[in-house]
Amino acid sequence: LSLIEHNMSLKSGSKIGIHADKTNNYGTLGGFIQRGDSTYILTNGHIVNWAVGTQVYCYETGTPVLIGEVERTTTSPGDVEEGLDAAAVLIQNPENWTIDCTFSHREIQLKGVKKPTDGMKLLLQGAKSGYIDDASVRDDDGRTVIEGHDKEKIHVQHAVIIGFKRGGKDADTGDSGSLLVSKDDHYAVALFNAHATDGKTEGVACDLTRVLTCLSIDNPGVPFTLKTN
Repeated sequence: LSLIEHNMSLKSGSKIGIHADKTNNYGTLGGFIQRGDSTYILTNGHIVNWAVGTQVYCYETGTPVLIGEVERTTTSPGDVEEGLDAAAVLIQNPENWTIDCTFSHREIQLKGVKKPTDGMKLLLQGAKSGYIDDASVRDDDGRTVIEGHDKEKIHVQHAVIIGFKRGGKDADTGDSGSLLVSKDDHYAVALFNAHATDGKTEGVACDLTRVLTCLSIDNPGVPFTLKTN
């Protein structure tokens, strides 16, 4: 189950999860980050239950295939209230994978990371919804309310509030962990993690610059950076 018999592909938007025996509960591989000589996948902390050491699998082939283990998260579930919800999963045996750093099926080359700004037009590639090209930033440092796993209301600040075009496609359950990319110049800006409780016209995301800073807090001199090639 966890052995890779031949080279397989990992790509932004891939379906991932923590169960070795089922694939119906999943999130999205957002992108790739690196630290030193190691390569990681970036996704939401809540997908991996905020637990360092959790094994993460790729579900793209129908049979779960082990990718690696969670090495860092943005500390704890309480950090969701601060607009942080991320995990770095160390890829074990990266030589067994073809790591495709381009974004979406359109093979967009990412230029790096920058802060989201109000009005910025966005692209998203989710494991559930696929490619979305008509989202935008409504508030780059907002407050909202989201629903937790146990249906509790969580008040969030410093969140990136995402608007989806009414009548168009929007992100859904299963898209958590998706990377949000600036449509005009192809910089990674945020990590989608929830919907606001007022319906599916508003999504909630984590500012990627803050996420990478938080993940690197144990050793700021060797920070996590986005892998673009």
